[in-house]
Amino acid sequence: MKKIKIALILIPFEKRVFDTISIPLGLAWLNSYLKKEHNDNIYIENYDLLLEPELEIELFSKIDKNFYDFVGIQAHSNVTVHETIRIAKYIRKNSFTTKIAIGGNSATFLPEYLIDNDCVDFVILNEGELSFSKLIKKQIEEITEFDDIPGILYKNSDNQFIKTSESIFIENLDDIPLPDRDAFNWRKYPQWSIITSRGCPYSCIYCSSTSFWKNKIRFRSAENVFQELILLKEKYEIDRFYFLDDTFGSNVENTKRLLNLMIESNYKYKWACLTRGDIVNKELLFLFKKAGCIEIHFGLESSNKNTQKIIKKKLSMKKLSQAIKWTKELDIPVKLSVIIGLPGESKEDVIETINFTLLHEPDEVQFYPMTTYIGTDVQNNLEKYKVNIIQHELSKWIKDAENPQMQTDLLTKNDIIELCNLAVKKFKELGYSWIPHDIPAEKRGRKKIIKTVFAPIQGLEKINT
Repeated sequence: MKKIKIALILIPFEKRVFDTISIPLGLAWLNSYLKKEHNDNIYIENYDLLLEPELEIELFSKIDKNFYDFVGIQAHSNVTVHETIRIAKYIRKNSFTTKIAIGGNSATFLPEYLIDNDCVDFVILNEGELSFSKLIKKQIEEITEFDDIPGILYKNSDNQFIKTSESIFIENLDDIPLPDRDAFNWRKYPQWSIITSRGCPYSCIYCSSTSFWKNKIRFRSAENVFQELILLKEKYEIDRFYFLDDTFGSNVENTKRLLNLMIESNYKYKWACLTRGDIVNKELLFLFKKAGCIEIHFGLESSNKNTQKIIKKKLSMKKLSQAIKWTKELDIPVKLSVIIGLPGESKEDVIETINFTLLHEPDEVQFYPMTTYIGTDVQNNLEKYKVNIIQHELSKWIKDAENPQMQTDLLTKNDIIELCNLAVKKFKELGYSWIPHDIPAEKRGRKKIIKTVFAPIQGLEKINT
């Protein structure tokens, strides 16, 4: 058996916000899983081009020397598709024998588009560890038959697309070793994050999580997550982080166990999360506070009952209002997010939502235009939802209220911009600062913020400050 030299690459995108970049956990988990399965037969190098775009020079230099046997590229969003293809084409042109696999969100929802560029050998669909590991095993054993690997798309010797059986998900997430953060230049990352689950129990039409995870949600045990928290503190001296789950706390009992472990620990943590107002109660929020929570992001999207039904979020405004009240009583900063341009919404409906957010005076509020991401229900049913895409360049599908990507039968592009500007005006009258015009997106740890460009985790304080 031969030893395989592997490069794993995270693709950069325009308008990144440096302060919000954290170690790519998907690739960190892939590193740990590959080393668990094939440690003696692989050598891995990682290139986070989002953090360090200049590493592309080193990567291409090694490609020119035909250094790698296998390259894995994570195409993690729509905006990275063209960069993914550009880098794959360079690899194919300058190192013809190197095998190239692409995984991630965009790979799952645009597999034919990616593999039809004649520079990609394999596309990994959905969860990547198992399928990618099996591909590497084939390379080690020099086997060229791939039909028995689940969850991939490839071209056979006759240049035909072959899609294998459905992806197999790792049922027990505790079976995956903790993410290998040592595989990256971890000291350079301005933000740190943890994921305690994969998937989401909800089916919002603007989110691709349900499709990507095939309507499955799995949770790491509280003990497994806590083991990672201890490692962050003892090895990396990190005690501030963001829980990057789609809906943190959706498994209430597991969450309580984790929070109690954190409370009973000798270490004190500070963290933020995204959750729903209808899954938290006063008891759970009290544990959030005791465990070190310094910000909760509640997804609102719209306060209109009919819109909530259309977008399949079905969030109760009464429960959300109560959750915000409890959170504020505990002196935990609140972030709310709103989507303008949702199917079925009129100007009056959006103004109703703006007034709802004004009433609750969040520490930070986000107003983003609706974006029809690949893999979402709305993207797959544009006619049904009466949505018209007006920006077809995938690399420009960035949440920016001044540059909407689509419009509806009730709200034009200009309407969406106008409503976002109205929200900004009303909040500025209350003393809020506007990202990106009053202050740059890199600013963090501030209160009374209104944001109209995508810059996640703005409110989380700087690491170890």
